[in-house]
Amino acid sequence: MLTKSLRSNLIFYTLIAPTPVSDNREGLRGVSTGIFDAMILNQMYASYIIEEQGITNLKIAGKSGYLNRLSAAASIKDPILSGILEKAVDQITPRTKRKLYQKWLDQQIDTVSSTLLTTLLGFILCITTLLTIFWSWNIS
Repeated sequence: MLTKSLRSNLIFYTLIAPTPVSDNREGLRGVSTGIFDAMILNQMYASYIIEEQGITNLKIAGKSGYLNRLSAAASIKDPILSGILEKAVDQITPRTKRKLYQKWLDQQIDTVSSTLLTTLLGFILCITTLLTIFWSWNIS
């Protein structure tokens, strides 16, 4: 079932044809094998499934704009445990939550990779060296 906002967005993107799948694993396997072009699902759950299934050819494209909240589950028949878990989750600091998200997702979001940074610095160094040599040769 499509949400109201998704239905309204499909009006603008008429070439997009959503395909229902029985579960997220089936959808991610379909994207991995080329049956589907993309899939939208919770980033943390997608990361978990990708790791669990050993899928190596998928990449999380970016932020969805929705907040992923940390949570814990307990049986409704055990209200004492539910209360304890709720208090424990409430005590997690925002900094620790960010660390947990980063560890769970195993990726750096909105940062430059060290390989790219090294390549850029090497390129800038080469250009600077060549310009210095050319300038020195031109002056002499």
